[in-house]
Amino acid sequence: MAANHAGVQTIAGNTPISTSAYSTLFSSTPYLSSKLILANSCDQNVIVAIGAAGSEVDLACVAKGAQLNLDLSLNVLPVGSRIAVLAAGAATTSGYFTASVIP
Repeated sequence: MAANHAGVQTIAGNTPISTSAYSTLFSSTPYLSSKLILANSCDQNVIVAIGAAGSEVDLACVAKGAQLNLDLSLNVLPVGSRIAVLAAGAATTSGYFTASVIP
């Protein structure tokens, strides 16, 4: 995982996203967030979830090659939230998955 900015996290293609366990993208979001911008250039669809390890709640599935702007204005993401990802179908073998939290 590489951090580009406090509010942006990327999982690189050489770090596969598994189908069996969620991979942490943000262990603790840096600020109150009303929007998530999700970009998937991986070779598989990717499920995005929030919550503690073992208690994740799925938010969205981002298709391979897609970008999703997820408006959370009615359900603001609190500071310190964990955001995790899980591959849908098969583990990823290439590409990047990037999430940006927007205050």
